[in-house]
Amino acid sequence: IVESVASKKMSPGGTASFKLTAGTASLDLTGDAVANESDGTVSIEVHGPPNPRVFALLKAGPSLVIEVPGAKETIPLAAAAPHVPGFEKLCFGRR
Repeated sequence: IVESVASKKMSPGGTASFKLTAGTASLDLTGDAVANESDGTVSIEVHGPPNPRVFALLKAGPSLVIEVPGAKETIPLAAAAPHVPGFEKLCFGRR
């Protein structure tokens, strides 16, 4: 899942925390803060197995709020909703 949230308070190197919120559900995550080669911004990359709580958030509300240090962005989920179950099945190897 990729989304851009512009923040001048993030620097590449080390780790960065961010928060995802949808409806009344939220999830705090930490990832590697890396320089984006295409435009010089900083991306947060989270590595590991699929997280069931992320999929629960994608189903929890009409929008997803992404908060990074110094910035916040709201992403509408209406167009994504029909695709979430199939994406979830692929990520978890379910049929």
